[in-house]
Amino acid sequence: MKLVTFFSLKGGAGKTTGLMSAVSGLRMAGYRTALLEADKNDPLKFWRGNAMENGTWDADCKIFEATTGKEMAASYASAQRAGYDIAVFDAEGGESDVNTDAILSSDLILVPLALSSFDVEYGISSFEFAREALEANGRDVPIAFLICRFPAAKSKLTKADLESFEILKDLPQVSTRLPSRAAYADMGTSGMLHLYYAGLREDPALRVTSISIKTALEEARSLAADITDGLEMEQHNADPKH
Repeated sequence: MKLVTFFSLKGGAGKTTGLMSAVSGLRMAGYRTALLEADKNDPLKFWRGNAMENGTWDADCKIFEATTGKEMAASYASAQRAGYDIAVFDAEGGESDVNTDAILSSDLILVPLALSSFDVEYGISSFEFAREALEANGRDVPIAFLICRFPAAKSKLTKADLESFEILKDLPQVSTRLPSRAAYADMGTSGMLHLYYAGLREDPALRVTSISIKTALEEARSLAADITDGLEMEQHNADPKH
């Protein structure tokens, strides 16, 4: 089983949003995906609770507690025994022992960041923190930025946004970007993207809404492909239901 860590020293960078999107993409691609939650605000449990009420939670996706290094190791072992292909780790904000343990145990590290100068500064600090921890322990693990929360329309990009893209252009990043979309903002309450979309398609009155969700789903598929490419995993057969 492979471990993918979503890590940022700063809250509000798009860490949990990126993880939620990736989970839908990985499930659509046929990968059994476990979720390891270190964030003490429990965003993944909040997501699951709302999704279960809406019928938009994939019962095969189990959330495991990972608030300490010991707990994370036990949860990882449990998920591995259960036959999951990939575990995604939602790091807590800031520096912590469990975050460092996750970084050192990872097969891939994604550093989400928004485009404000403040977020970019913190994102680069997060990248350097992970890189230095890996180097100090003799580990060679791919780290990449996941750019989030910027205007979807190029015409609405600000001068500061363009300057941030310029700063980041030569740094490692996944090819997929997650711009600001209602689909992502609502994901914590609407549930898993692919299951929410499937429900919308069944209601003719909601088909216009489903079109905007479909764009987010395509980005989720692309992000999942970036992840599996980074992990050098063989492609699974996509779930025909999605």
